[in-house]
Amino acid sequence: MKDFIYKIYTAYLPAQHIIRRKGIDVEMYQRQSKKIKKSGMISLWYFIPIL
Repeated sequence: MKDFIYKIYTAYLPAQHIIRRKGIDVEMYQRQSKKIKKSGMISLWYFIPIL
């Protein structure tokens, strides 16, 4: 996760000329299935405030 966020800020945003605005990043997690408790599979959404 740490490497993923680092790549967003150092590669993707600059390559797309996207400017981050003031604010906090938001992480949302959701378990994939209530039936799969032991697998630990989740969905992740990561929101970055941009201009």
